Amino acid sequence: AGVSSEAPVWVDFDLATRVADGSEIANVGGLLWSYEVVGDSVMIKSLVGAAEGGVQFAHLEIPTEIGGLPVTSIGEFAFYGCETIRSVVIPEGVVSIGDFAFGGCSSLTTVELPSTLGSIGEFAFSCTGIGTLFVPRQVASIGADAFYGCQSQLLFDLLMQVLFLQQLQ
Repeated sequence: AGVSSEAPVWVDFDLATRVADGSEIANVGGLLWSYEVVGDSVMIKSLVGAAEGGVQFAHLEIPTEIGGLPVTSIGEFAFYGCETIRSVVIPEGVVSIGDFAFGGCSSLTTVELPSTLGSIGEFAFSCTGIGTLFVPRQVASIGADAFYGCQSQLLFDLLMQVLFLQQLQ
């Protein structure tokens, strides 16, 4: 019994497939996304192969939906250490970015955040090359050291500036 080392094993990733950790895999726009259904929405867990260096790309657009469900969050460590990412577009509808989600993406210089964003996790964009970032007014929570190690100028709405400055004190 078992699988012969000589016989190739093919997996059809065009259909969503359940993987060992309970995540699901879907092919969206030619990329394989690992995700988890949370209630009636989706949390992006990673781009399959990105952490291992197998998938290399400079520009990343997070999908607005997977399997007919809206993408509303980016999970912890989702793209951590993906050194080839230079720019990211996070679509409207995403309300949270998890801890370390883009941490260590040293080539990341440009990020477009949606107006729907409500929270940014700890170290979410730490050690990136972000130059300028506009943080929308709706962001009510920014985790500790979310931008640690960045050489950036963060642009906030007036209300957001007050909140951010209070967290620094």
